[in-house]
Amino acid sequence: MATNIQIPNLPAAIALSGAEQIEVVQAGVSSRATTQQIADLQGTGPTGPTGVAGPTGSTGATGPTGASGVAGPTGVSGPTGDTGPTGATGPTGATGATSTVAGPTGPTGVTGPTGATSTVAGPTGPSGTGPTGSTGATGTQGPTGSGGVLGNYGAFFSNVDQNAAAINTAYPITLNTTQEASGLSIVSASRITFANDGTFGVQLKAHIDKIGASTGLVYFWVRQNGVDLTYSANEIAIQGLDSETIAVSNFVVTVVAADYIELIWSTTDTNIFLQTEASSSPVPEIPSAYASVTQVMYTQIGATGATGPTGDFGPTGPSGGPIGPTGPTGAGATGPTGDLGPTGPSGAGPTGATGPTGDAGPTGPTGDLGPTGPTGDTGPTGPTGVSGPTGDIGPTGPTGDTGPTGPTGVSGPTGDIGPTGPTGPTGDTGPTGPTGVSGPTGDIGPTGPTGATGPTGANSSVAGPTGPTGGTGPTGPTGSVSNATAIAYAILYGL
Repeated sequence: MATNIQIPNLPAAIALSGAEQIEVVQAGVSSRATTQQIADLQGTGPTGPTGVAGPTGSTGATGPTGASGVAGPTGVSGPTGDTGPTGATGPTGATGATSTVAGPTGPTGVTGPTGATSTVAGPTGPSGTGPTGSTGATGTQGPTGSGGVLGNYGAFFSNVDQNAAAINTAYPITLNTTQEASGLSIVSASRITFANDGTFGVQLKAHIDKIGASTGLVYFWVRQNGVDLTYSANEIAIQGLDSETIAVSNFVVTVVAADYIELIWSTTDTNIFLQTEASSSPVPEIPSAYASVTQVMYTQIGATGATGPTGDFGPTGPSGGPIGPTGPTGAGATGPTGDLGPTGPSGAGPTGATGPTGDAGPTGPTGDLGPTGPTGDTGPTGPTGVSGPTGDIGPTGPTGDTGPTGPTGVSGPTGDIGPTGPTGPTGDTGPTGPTGVSGPTGDIGPTGPTGATGPTGANSSVAGPTGPTGGTGPTGPTGSVSNATAIAYAILYGL
């Protein structure tokens, strides 16, 4: 609703009949009333009672609790009760059944002694290896490879004119194009460089032209690793205006890998130059200089030919060739015999039967006896004295045939192994003894005093929610309204 509206001055002739309607708003409720109803109002009624107050907002947050007081001391624990006695051990189980696994075998009896060895060695049988057959013929050797198959070569030329800026001055001939090459290359425009050792033939062709009428001389030679080769120069005279000629020079050089050569030229007339010409059908282009280098190959070894097939082996010779005689035994003296160790215990097995003695070979002559050592005093038998040195042994006679080995003695019977009794079952575990009575629990110590209450927290800075608005009180009696008030309402609402 608009406020502060200026009510305009009205003429005094206006009169109300009482039937005019105006809009009345009270406590937010709008309704229509007549001017007569308003005129009948009797002043302002009494004020209604105040509505019920809304609920109080929530309390602000509680301040922090003060520190707790010190806890009182814990009471002394009561003594632990005695441990109960251990139960008796159960009886041992019965012995187990007999084992089905055999016990270890008893020791084997001692083998009886072998019959005496024959002193005559039987003759050794002939060896079965026959002579080695002759080696089969070697296959035909393949032909030696032809020369030149491993050669290095190169062909190089220049397609630009080459001039001498001054007379009697050495100029390297430049070669700016490689036509063919293997193992050779051009370095720094003029150096023909070799990748491998070898001897090479070098041919130079130079196309010479002259633009003056006088006679001039041109020279060509070879320079290897920066040094002019002796007796390698060639001289050509050229005369007349526009005279042309082809100079051909041949050289042979021997190099090692990384060597280089240069083809050098010089002239007595600067009107002379090396000229290149374009093609003119049917003739192709003419280079100003052309160099070909080929390896001299027939001083080299060509590739080895394939190996011919191996010839057949000859037949193996017959077996049974004779064995050469055994050399004589050395005649060195035998050293003294060491002391005998104590005799070990005899074995318990029966002695095997002695095999038949082999035929005795003829006894060789007995060597000279050495002097007998002194006899020890009689009395308790002490250790045997040291034997005197043995005399030289005479040559051994031929060994007789070896007699057959006697049969091995019968091994003694193995004793029976007694059966192992079965393991008895484990006896029952005895009952556990009763647990000892627990000792009485100690008295609980007195509770410590309660700590002082902490200070109250500061007032909350956040306002609690506003309670609901109380109900509207009853409307008081209607008061009387003056004519001026009715007129103001009518004017305000346009009635």
